[in-house]
Parts: sequence; structure tokens; C-alpha cells
Amino acid sequence: MSTKNQPGTDFFLGESADFLAENWGNLQRDYGGKWVALAGRKVRLFDDDLTRLHEQIELTCPEETLLVDRIPASGEELDWK
Repeated sequence: MSTKNQPGTDFFLGESADFLAENWGNLQRDYGGKWVALAGRKVRLFDDDLTRLHEQIELTCPEETLLVDRIPASGEELDWK
């Protein structure tokens, strides 16, 4: 479903995904090992724990469309199983 016509949608997920891809190195340096919530071209919220991040989102910006992803720490091995 497109977010374009949904009320309360301030940013588009595509813009957030582009920002994530373009700034991966900086994000890894600043937020490595954390969960981040991106809104457009900025990090809106972050936390070590996904549950706490979700709670922060619900309290502070429940109407925003956010891209949530985990930024691995530098040198962290990823297990894609």
C-alpha cells in the first residue's frame, strides 16, 4: 500500500531507504549495534533494544511512517539464517 495518501505520513519510506544506503558508513559509526528509526533523511529515534524503540515510537511519533532497521556494529558478523 502506498503511504502517499495516508494521513499523518510526513516522510516516504523510499527517502528513508535512500538515506540509509547513502549514509551507511556514518550510521554504522554513530549507531553501530543499535536499532534506528528513520524519518526521511534523518535518524528520528534509536535504542539498543527493539522493544524499547517501539515504545518510544508509540509515545513520541505514532503517526509518522518510519523505517526501522538495525545497524550492525563495525566488524559484527551477521547471521542471515
